Amino acid sequence: MRRFRLVVACLAALCAPALTAAVPAAARDGIGMPIVIGCPAAGNAQFSDAAIGVDGTIRGFTDTLVGCPTPTPVPGAPMMFFTVSPTGVVVHEASPYHGRVLRVAWDGQGSTYVLFSSGTSISIGKHLDSGVFAPSTTLSRTAPQDFLGNSVSHYPAALTAAAGHWWAVWGEQNPVAPPPPHSLARYQLFGAHTLLGHRMRARITTLPATEGDTYPDLAYRPGQVTLLWTRAFHVATPTEHSVLRIATSTGENWQSRQLTGGGVANYGGALAVYNGATYVSWVRTSDVQRLHPQILYASNLHTGSRFTPIVAYSRLTVGEPAFTTTIAVSGSTVFIAFSQAGAVVSGTVVIPRRHFVAGMSGEMLRIMAQGSTGRLLYAPQNCCGAPINVSILPL
Repeated sequence: MRRFRLVVACLAALCAPALTAAVPAAARDGIGMPIVIGCPAAGNAQFSDAAIGVDGTIRGFTDTLVGCPTPTPVPGAPMMFFTVSPTGVVVHEASPYHGRVLRVAWDGQGSTYVLFSSGTSISIGKHLDSGVFAPSTTLSRTAPQDFLGNSVSHYPAALTAAAGHWWAVWGEQNPVAPPPPHSLARYQLFGAHTLLGHRMRARITTLPATEGDTYPDLAYRPGQVTLLWTRAFHVATPTEHSVLRIATSTGENWQSRQLTGGGVANYGGALAVYNGATYVSWVRTSDVQRLHPQILYASNLHTGSRFTPIVAYSRLTVGEPAFTTTIAVSGSTVFIAFSQAGAVVSGTVVIPRRHFVAGMSGEMLRIMAQGSTGRLLYAPQNCCGAPINVSILPL
């Protein structure tokens, strides 16, 4: 039986006084020194996402980059495309796109796609490795205006790509639910794709006013797209609870089922497909307030369609909710990163033997893996809790 090593990297959503010293100390424990990509305008480092290629090159998009260490607003400035080479060389250039980065995906053949929001619109753009930016395509003009100001890790959007084609999923307000801000979880999922056929904006889920779908994530294997998301029931009531659902599509309809329940809340899920197996991470809590979180992990590597959850990390600070997770797989190593408010938690988990390594104050954006090594895209924070730049941390 193949044995997998599970690595968990943790970030706190609030600041820590020892931030500037924490990363060098982590480097001495086997974590690499951070690679600073730049300082986005007005400190909007959280609006960033990236993907890693087979050669270890990282490609991504972020908000407009300005001078460090004191970013200033640049009204109307474009999003930036960046690359980080396997040796840590950073290159960035202005794109023709304007808005907030939601998700980024690389197609494996020279195209990097970006899903982004502007006003109430959701659009997709593309950068070719040749340096050309393709014109953007608007996918929806009815996205929730109030939600678009939130960070990439909390906006209900997902993106995957392969061989010059893409598949996107995003959330829109349920028209039968009360309007925000009292129903932030009451969203229905929509999608569009050119991967496995061409289809523009289409509703994926239809829900009553008391339910909501959030935290979507997508992964692709040849001939099939997999979608993971959280479904909440009895939203904003004392009996609110949530489960993870999973669905697959070969280009037409979705075939869906409940993946896991247990506890009270299951949310913040992330999805990876590697060598034909599916890997999932998420947050589970035993209370409606989400103040007793654990990070869970499951795969069907040896079990076919069955997923058996295990606790990947449980020593979180009681009373501080965990927000979301991200997962990546390479070789025999599974990398999971997550954020928790109010505490700096450090950890690496090894299955079946478990131990933990470094974390720092900041916002976790994306974990990537290639060649059995991990790369964490994150936004470290200053003493006031504001992101100061967007960086890559080698794991």
